[in-house]
Amino acid sequence: MAKIALIHTTPVTVESLQNLIKEKDPALEIINIVDDSILPELINNNADLSLVEDRVRYYIKTAVEQKGQLISCPFNDSLGLWIKSISESITKYIIA
Repeated sequence: MAKIALIHTTPVTVESLQNLIKEKDPALEIINIVDDSILPELINNNADLSLVEDRVRYYIKTAVEQKGQLISCPFNDSLGLWIKSISESITKYIIA
């Protein structure tokens, strides 16, 4: 069975994204990783990405270890580009 891993910065997106994916392919297994402290930490620290980089890298590695064949980090554009750049050494199957 194919697996997709979703890394969320809010629990609000879990159900809606899961429903969208299941609507397209009910057979997909979904792995949800949620850390709702990332965005507040960035907001409170002038968007200092170095404060959350290790955690995000850990979540990407965890998704790969759980056999996520596609990993999605549904963040805004600038954060998404940063995620893609730090994930390149871990996996090529990421959508940010």
